[in-house]
Amino acid sequence: MKKLGAELVDDPFANSGFMELRKAVLPGAEFDARGMESIAYDIQKYLERMGSSVALKTFAEFAEVTQKEDAFGPDGTLNYMSHVPAFVESAKSPSTPTDMTSFIELRETYLDIFNTVFNEHGLDAVIYPQMQGPLGPLHGDETIDGMVVSEVNIAGLPAVTIPAGFYASGAPFNLVIVARQWTEAEMLAIAYAYEQGTKHRKAPELEKA
Repeated sequence: MKKLGAELVDDPFANSGFMELRKAVLPGAEFDARGMESIAYDIQKYLERMGSSVALKTFAEFAEVTQKEDAFGPDGTLNYMSHVPAFVESAKSPSTPTDMTSFIELRETYLDIFNTVFNEHGLDAVIYPQMQGPLGPLHGDETIDGMVVSEVNIAGLPAVTIPAGFYASGAPFNLVIVARQWTEAEMLAIAYAYEQGTKHRKAPELEKA
């Protein structure tokens, strides 16, 4: 990055309070699900706006037909949502708007800290590894440990992932570039410059039958 003209600032968010805002869904987990409590209401409104011709018209109907592969069940992709009290309450009455007051306050706090750090250090973007370690085998049961995902989602910040090399195992190593709101063009320009300046990406090879 330095060779490409970047001026690097090490750990500009140190002591900013940004990391301390995270509230993991489960003890020892990294993901913060705040903001997702309105899923039931969002699905309900989405189905309503689809019109009378669609097969599913309510969240209850959606939950019924997907019961076998319940995304919110113990083995579902969103199983952790059962530990979010606001979601559990919202799911009981999907037609009632979810109270998002605390989430909005949290988002504004994230944005205030983010913008303050960017202003103090004159930053254009913050860049960090996408994962805490290499990905496991395709059909393995290793946990996928993404870094600083929920904070970016909650704050509503633009981010892009770019190839940055490989681990010794052959697993890809990627970087995430995050920028201020509404600066997607500048962020993508940084990603493009890095991509063209490094040529880290390798096209995947298909296995022969």
